[in-house]
Order: sequence, then C-alpha cells, then structure tokens
Amino acid sequence: MNEFNFDQAVTQAFRTSGGKQFGWRLVFWTAAAMTIVTLVVLPMILPYYGDLLAINQQNMQALKGGNPTNINQAAMNAVMLKMAPAYLLLMTGYWATWVACEAALHRKVLKNQESPRQPLRLGRDELRVFGAQLGVFGLLLAFYVFGIMIITLVGGIFGMLVPILGGILVFFGIIAYVCILFLMSVRFAPAAALSIANDEMSVLRAKDVTKGKFWTLFPAYLVVFVGGYILIYIVMITGVNLVTGDADFFVTMSGLGEGDPKDVMAAAAERLKNPLVMLMGILSIVAYCAAYALWMVSLIGVSSYAAKVLDKS
Repeated sequence: MNEFNFDQAVTQAFRTSGGKQFGWRLVFWTAAAMTIVTLVVLPMILPYYGDLLAINQQNMQALKGGNPTNINQAAMNAVMLKMAPAYLLLMTGYWATWVACEAALHRKVLKNQESPRQPLRLGRDELRVFGAQLGVFGLLLAFYVFGIMIITLVGGIFGMLVPILGGILVFFGIIAYVCILFLMSVRFAPAAALSIANDEMSVLRAKDVTKGKFWTLFPAYLVVFVGGYILIYIVMITGVNLVTGDADFFVTMSGLGEGDPKDVMAAAAERLKNPLVMLMGILSIVAYCAAYALWMVSLIGVSSYAAKVLDKS
C-alpha cells in the first residue's frame, strides 16, 4: 500500500482513473443540482429576510448599548419559524446533493465505477453514505452534549468552592473539548468512503483505519476546508455586491449597520427588477454553487484517498 501523499489527498477528486474529466463533471452536476434547489427555495425565504434583519439589528443595538433585556427573542423566533419550512427544504436539497456527490466520487475512486454522463444517483450506496453521515453526526452530537454537561458541572462545582480554580478548569476544559471534537471529526471522516468500499456501514471502523493518522489527515482536510471556505466567501461577497450595489450590505446583515435593513432589502428588490441585475443575480447563484461544489468534491476526495491508502483490509 502506498504511503499517504498530501498533494494526492487534496487533489484526489481530479486524479481518478479517468483523469480530471470525472472530477469536473461531478463538480458541474453537483453545482447544477444546488443551483436548482437554491433558485426554487430562495424566493420563499427573501420575503421574510427584511423583517429578520430589522429585528436582528434591534437586538444587536441593544447588546451594544448594554441593554440585553431589550432583546426581542420572541419576534426573532416568530420570523424564523415562518422561514423554517423553506430553510428545511434548502438544507434537505443540499444534503441530498452532498450524499449523491459523495457516493459518486467514492464509487469512482474506490471501485472505479461511474454512471455515464450524469454521475449523481439515489440508491443503496447513497443510503450507506447517508447512514454513515448520520452515524458520525450522532457521535459528534453525543460528545458535544456530554462535553458541555461535564464542563458546566465541573466549572460550577469548583466555581463555588474556588472561583479562580473553576475559571481555570473551564478554560482548559473548553480547549480540550474543542481539540477532541477536531480529533473525532478527522478520525471518523472516512466513514462514508469505507461504507462504499465495504458495501456495508463502517462508521466505527473508520477510527481503526485512521488510528495514529490524525496529523497525517488533519493538514489535508484543513487546507481544503479553509481554502474552499475562503473561495466560497469571496464569490458570495462579490455576487451580493454586484446585485445589491451596496458595499455595506453585509454590515447591515450583521445588525451592526446604521441603515434600516428593510430599506436595504427594498432597494435590492428594486434593483432586481432590472433584467441585467436579475441576470447577474442568477449568475452569482451559479458561481456560488459552483464554488461550493468544488469545495465539496475536493473535501470528499480527501476521504476517498484516506480510505484507499489507509485501509489495510
């Protein structure tokens, strides 16, 4: 078995037996699926966005002014509840796309199998990937809840007895807690890839395959994750600025701006009546989904490579 190679890991999606063609085809279809989901769901979300931003701005101003009691959480929850069905639909569409994309790449890398033309499918492999993702998420969630409980309990007990010691324990407890979360995330990351390779759920087996390989895998995941996130963020900011014509739009979204968020959203809606601006908006969504798909495929590729190189069975 070959030794783990960083360069091959971060570019595995474009080093399949068919060369770069399959990787870019997978990026194309993944981006296309995400674009369709976004264009369908976004009109369901935007009507509530102005109200959400306005309430968020009021709450942020209350925090800045030292008046946390003025935070209107009830109003925020009411608007978010109205947006919840659309967001649920959006997340479901994105997750289904991720599952299909991951299964397709693992099949190609680990079994040299691919579907002609359109590689995204829904079948047994996709169910295995879905199950593996749920399994890893469940393990991380369980540790997350357990860790919070332990830190709160220990900090509370020692905080009452020796306040300084309680603060120190909480500080180092949080550091250890975050480190273990990173460790678990990397150790279980190839679970879906192993599930495809073995034709069965392989969640717990992932930790055996990655045992002693954290510092080998972590840099590859980190570079792809951070690099892709930066790319996505740049594309998103560029697209929003082109469509809204407002360089302070994200400041307004954060609730730290001085302008009325509803006026900002109304101005953006007025600009979108222009066919050219509407076209820029659609192209911005396509570019965002393409950047997201490239990030997704590259990240999945690291797991494919890890399963291919590290699995000794």
